[in-house]
Amino acid sequence: MSRRVWVRALVLGVAFAVALGALVAGMTIWSASTWFTSKDPARFDSVSAELADNRPAYDAAAARVLELSAQTPGTTRVSMTEVDTFRIVAGVKRRDPSSPSDAQRLRVLREEVAIWQAKDGDRVFFRFFGEDSPTVWLMYSASDRDPSVFARDRGFRSLRIIDEHWTVLGPIPDDARDRAQWSG
Repeated sequence: MSRRVWVRALVLGVAFAVALGALVAGMTIWSASTWFTSKDPARFDSVSAELADNRPAYDAAAARVLELSAQTPGTTRVSMTEVDTFRIVAGVKRRDPSSPSDAQRLRVLREEVAIWQAKDGDRVFFRFFGEDSPTVWLMYSASDRDPSVFARDRGFRSLRIIDEHWTVLGPIPDDARDRAQWSG
């Protein structure tokens, strides 16, 4: 065979290997992306429907958590469930039973806990019963006009803005960032 035929065969072989490698890399990236985000739209639909069905109750719960956060100067965190209300004031965690009106307000909702943290401003987060890990959150904010910046800064992998006050946030896939968001 002539040298020209060998060179041509080599070029075609290299081109085929590069194309195959690009295809495999593309499929791997697409597969990983789908694995990380494929559940978010369905979970977002579920949370959005829950908010639509119980909007006045969520508005009232968010207002109540913000009210509790303002009651005691130095409060850095409020967590409210149907049973208990936890406050961290000056580094000390205090547990009180939720009032009957708070328990009734939360009983209507599918949420598991409502959380306010001083580091997050006027944002209140709702976590839901029955959510597979990693967790999807419903966020209320009276003043946040661009929740996508907040979500990106805190490591949430996705979001759906419902309206000017409510946003569904996808999970934080990085364990260290997730702990930093909810523990500190």
